[in-house]
Amino acid sequence: MTKDYTKPSVPRKAMSKSAEAKVRQKEEQKRNRTLDKVKLVLALLLVAAGVFAYYFFATLPNYVRVLFPVLGVAAAIVIVFFFCAFGRDLVTYIREAAQEMRKVVWPDKPTTLRMTLTVVAFVAVLALFMLLADSLISWVLFDLLLKRG
Repeated sequence: MTKDYTKPSVPRKAMSKSAEAKVRQKEEQKRNRTLDKVKLVLALLLVAAGVFAYYFFATLPNYVRVLFPVLGVAAAIVIVFFFCAFGRDLVTYIREAAQEMRKVVWPDKPTTLRMTLTVVAFVAVLALFMLLADSLISWVLFDLLLKRG
């Protein structure tokens, strides 16, 4: 007698409510990402249409023609920052970064001057060390080993 592997040997239980909620949430996130992609494509099309209209209506005065790309970009910005999750997340990130910048304690002038002079002195010592190391390596290679000197 052969075993049938097409059917599960243990009947599947119904998913718990929390598992169903997670599955629904993942499906909704996937749908929202797809809608966001469609909105981003729409925003790009609006910008492209504004640029196209600028060149297509070449007979209109420039101050009128400039309105087409400006309106296209403005509409794209509104779509991205107000209707897409990507734009809302970016705005939230910028707000939080600004809040964190307000928390930064900046050093006073004497501390800044002391730290700057320390860095300059360290760089000067490092440059002198590298000059000496390069000179020593050049002397050993060219004068002692290759006898070119």
